[in-house]
Amino acid sequence: MDSKIPWERRAVAAEKTVDVLKQRVRSLYNEGAQTAIHQQLDRARKRQEEATRRRALAEARNQALQKHSEMLESQVQERTRHIRTILDNVLFGFAMVDQEGQILECTRSCAELTGREVTVGDNLLDVLGVANDSRGVELILGLDQVFEDFMPEELTLGQIPQRFELAGSTLKVEGRVIRDPEGAVQSVLFTMSDISDLEAARKEAHTNAVLVGILRQKAAFASFVDDARGRIQAAREALSDATFVRRAVHTVKGNAASYGLEQVAKTAHEVEAKEGITAQDLDRVRASLEDFLSANEAILQLSGGGTVEVPVSVMENLRALLNPLNAQGLAQWGAEIVQRPVRDIVGPLEVFVDRLAERLGRRVDFTLEGADVLVDPQATSEVLNNLSHLIRNAVDHGLEPPDQRGDKPEVGRLSLRVVRSTQSWVIQVEDDGRGVDVDTMVSKAIAKGTITAQEVAAMDHEAKLELIFIDGLSSREEASEISGRGVGMSAVREAVTRSGGHMDIWTKAGHGTRFTLHIPVPEAGAMAA
Repeated sequence: MDSKIPWERRAVAAEKTVDVLKQRVRSLYNEGAQTAIHQQLDRARKRQEEATRRRALAEARNQALQKHSEMLESQVQERTRHIRTILDNVLFGFAMVDQEGQILECTRSCAELTGREVTVGDNLLDVLGVANDSRGVELILGLDQVFEDFMPEELTLGQIPQRFELAGSTLKVEGRVIRDPEGAVQSVLFTMSDISDLEAARKEAHTNAVLVGILRQKAAFASFVDDARGRIQAAREALSDATFVRRAVHTVKGNAASYGLEQVAKTAHEVEAKEGITAQDLDRVRASLEDFLSANEAILQLSGGGTVEVPVSVMENLRALLNPLNAQGLAQWGAEIVQRPVRDIVGPLEVFVDRLAERLGRRVDFTLEGADVLVDPQATSEVLNNLSHLIRNAVDHGLEPPDQRGDKPEVGRLSLRVVRSTQSWVIQVEDDGRGVDVDTMVSKAIAKGTITAQEVAAMDHEAKLELIFIDGLSSREEASEISGRGVGMSAVREAVTRSGGHMDIWTKAGHGTRFTLHIPVPEAGAMAA
């Protein structure tokens, strides 16, 4: 620019330039909405308005969600408190445990049921009082199987004990498997319930049923009581003869079980299982029996022992014998007057078989023939009182479970027959079971050192069969409350021998076993004496 141009002209030119620029800017802003700048500014304004609206909406939603969350949390806490209150006050206790039995969570009611404080971290074995008990071992082994998860839940849970005596109460403890989202065993939830009243009612019902059964065969029960007392006393006087003592306890156990005397049978089993049986042990068995008799004395009324009811017809026979005096006839009359029906001595064998079969999972059709046959108690009672061993062995060892009987009917047959001949009473116990496994008996006898392989080589079948009468020899691997100690058969043989009789055995694999006992009838003079 020419510096010589006056400043006034330059100022006017600048003003004109400014006006042109202003006009151009106004044109950009005001000459329609289609210009690029106008569109950009409009879009920016709208975006800002949308962002503002969204922020306001989000804030409103957040406030609503926070209020709703607070409300839900309050409701959950309230419901949890109610549920916890219910769980802590119901008659059941709940305890969740891990594989070691450690309590992960529990309800307050567990303390009330067990009679001790129960907190998280305690061990269920301590809570149930079985930490130093064989049942504690069973519980831990059962939990191990549950967490190993190799077998069905029902089977593994079934291995865990469910009944516990604690704080004067009977508790039932049932488990339920809890799994994580992947299906692995996470814990076991145990439900505890007090079944003391139910147990008391069950025991009362059982006792009433037992008493009814006894009253139906009161004479037989009185015979059992006299026999049991006599055996226990005889065992006390022969403590040096361990075999005799064990046989006596075994017989008392079996006969007590046939009448449903659970506590007597249980006590006898505990004593029988001991390495050495003492006089105090025998007194425990006797006390158990006497406790039952004392508790039910008013109902049983057994104090009048020794009384014999004589029918009028029998008294008429006596008068005829006395006039004129018939010495031989009187001797015969004296022998017959003391005779009693078989059923009065053997007791409720039908009930015994039914209970035993149910317990062992057998189906048995039991028949008793000759229940009214008259026998001399002095000559036959010891043998008849030992028949429970043959019956028990037939159900436990002889008769197969229904699914193992092959072509035979699922219901096994077992019979007891008693007949009277001129010289003897013949007693047969027969079943259609698997028969005696002679080879197993021989193997066990050799393993036990009872016989040698050389001696076995010289034995015929009958001689091998005689091995079943050896004390302590049984086909069972382990003894149970039912059988397996190998003394029952020897007790039967001993009783038959003392009566002056003999015993025959027939058996066939898959067809069954028959024991035939011959008990001689004493001469009239001896019987009368």
